[in-house]
Amino acid sequence: MRKILIFQILAFFTLNSYGQINPVDLNEIKSVSKTVTYKILLDRFLTNDTTLSLDDYRIIYYGQAFQDNYKPYESHDSIRALNFYLNNSKDTVDFKKVLNYTKQILNDFPFNIEQIYVTGVAYDKLGKKELSEIWFYKYEKLILAIMSSGDGKSEKSAFIVTKVADEYSLLNALGLNFEGQSLVSNNIGNFDLMSVSQNDYGIDKLFFNIDLFFGKWE
Repeated sequence: MRKILIFQILAFFTLNSYGQINPVDLNEIKSVSKTVTYKILLDRFLTNDTTLSLDDYRIIYYGQAFQDNYKPYESHDSIRALNFYLNNSKDTVDFKKVLNYTKQILNDFPFNIEQIYVTGVAYDKLGKKELSEIWFYKYEKLILAIMSSGDGKSEKSAFIVTKVADEYSLLNALGLNFEGQSLVSNNIGNFDLMSVSQNDYGIDKLFFNIDLFFGKWE
């Protein structure tokens, strides 16, 4: 799945395939996030509705930053346990156990991109193709929603994220290996600058706008 998505995403860097997508209007999304429309979209997301469009996902993903329970620095305790299990189980992974972990995590943090991906993998390994495709759909749309916010090449065109973990999720989707991170703050905004190792695509660093973490986006 990641390999398929990588080809879609990397086309952006070479062909500017997202050039026709309108920039993310966070003020507009904030307005929508306070209405019943957002609740309906969120409910559809939570019930795994695969008819949601990329525009819907942009509203759902960025709208979470304007909810009262938005906490960009918090994470679920089971993430560490899941990662430890996956890293130490090798070829003996019990994917039903993996699903128990991801269910716990996603019940509390439904936008955790990596656990959404792992859920898709687990269902695939268990031979439940229809369920795996649903979760891969959610994974793809969340990644593409972030991709639609910029190109990551500079502060002015940085990808906008709602939490640090999503920066790593995008690097993973691109097949890029993380090398270092630094904070950049200037009159444009606040950014995480992520350095990556040498790759076939000539990408050496990506900018991520983290103004939402601080309640600043205008």
